[in-house]
Amino acid sequence: MKTFAALLAALSLALLPAATASAKEGIELSTLPDFLTAGQAWDTEIHALPFPGQPALPASGVGIQIRQLGSGRTLRFPGERLPDLGYHVHVVFPSAGRWSYEVTGIGSIPQQNWAPVDIAAAKARSHSSFPYGWIAAGAVVLGALGLSRYRAGRAGPRPGASPSAPAR
Repeated sequence: MKTFAALLAALSLALLPAATASAKEGIELSTLPDFLTAGQAWDTEIHALPFPGQPALPASGVGIQIRQLGSGRTLRFPGERLPDLGYHVHVVFPSAGRWSYEVTGIGSIPQQNWAPVDIAAAKARSHSSFPYGWIAAGAVVLGALGLSRYRAGRAGPRPGASPSAPAR
């Protein structure tokens, strides 16, 4: 029993710094822009974390700013106010590379420091919308079906042969 209590206490202490660090930051994002490709949308929500002395998010002007590391290209995406007093933001990283991002327009609420994100290059699209792959797959299936029926027909008894006659 003492071992269980000690384990529970150690686990509580291990989780305390993470919870405290998050509360000190003051804001949270509902999702992070992990595993995105250039041109792909990142939809996230911004919320103030509730704790004593934490002001609510401002009534307007909150958004997300992204900056491409190396080139310094900076873009800002405004947030749309939600009924729960948070913000919804629709962000699109326009090109591949390493990007930093931060919440803007929050006044005295401390900024969070998220690690930069690597945005992958967009996958090349085929110029044709004709379904060549589906046509080829259908041809393979029909060919296999025809071959199996052909073999089944050849495996049957020969014309004029008695089914009960012993094979020689």
